[in-house]
Amino acid sequence: MVIDLRKCIGCQACTIACKVENSTGPGIFWNIVKDQESGKYPMVRRTFLPLPCMQCEDPGCVSVCPTGASYK
Repeated sequence: MVIDLRKCIGCQACTIACKVENSTGPGIFWNIVKDQESGKYPMVRRTFLPLPCMQCEDPGCVSVCPTGASYK
């Protein structure tokens, strides 16, 4: 799996799709998206880092990505 970090907008669709696909319990996430703010106002920048488990044969997180940042 490859994730284009320039396209990730931090929408968390991959996190939700993974949770639904794998029926994980409350508080258990196999795919998370970390975000970080850098800079000072008015030059603030947010960056996102998806951290998928990369174990699925047909990952649900890829098909729900609205920007096409995730692909296999």
